[in-house]
Amino acid sequence: MRKTLLFGGALLFCTALAHATSLEYTGAFADPNQIFEIQFTVTQTTTITAQTFGWHQGNFDPVLWLFSSTFQQITKNDDACNGQNLPAGCGTTVNRDSLITATIPPGSYTVVMTTFDQHWWVFGTPGTPSFVKNTGWSYMGDFGGLPHNYDLVFTTSTSIGTPATQLAFPPRDDTAPEPGTAFLLAAGGASLAWLRFKKPRSRSITPRSG
Repeated sequence: MRKTLLFGGALLFCTALAHATSLEYTGAFADPNQIFEIQFTVTQTTTITAQTFGWHQGNFDPVLWLFSSTFQQITKNDDACNGQNLPAGCGTTVNRDSLITATIPPGSYTVVMTTFDQHWWVFGTPGTPSFVKNTGWSYMGDFGGLPHNYDLVFTTSTSIGTPATQLAFPPRDDTAPEPGTAFLLAAGGASLAWLRFKKPRSRSITPRSG
């Protein structure tokens, strides 16, 4: 059976068409250590953009990640603008919402949204804290005393149909599973909340000012 990027189970993907896809996902985390995933496949070179809007609405500080099908982190963004012109060109306005964009070749990918301080650590990588025993998530997520709601817009330059989504507790970095299972959840060990697909609203994908 085909395995998913970060979780066990099978996924169904729709064949890409020639036109773009724009989707919006809203909801709430029950725990700061949960992660929200968008799992999708592209059949041709595609530019994807993911942007959160929840922080501007008074909610927690999110972080966005993009992973390949081989568990490689392609890109990550914590703040669309940290107030010190990072990322380059964003100016001095603080924007704690997250924004990632990437042009990717055909393949399967996962966009992940987390709370601040829910880190993805790779065991054995230089600079990773010594207490990390296994590639996985830090379980240091924090709402910062703010509401738990999220608002995520995901767009692609080619159609990908309806991606698979889930809100779940991911594998931890402080456990030592059997080889080959580092990216899978143990049976019965996760609480999954499958989210209903929501039709997209028309929305700009440029960072909002504070």
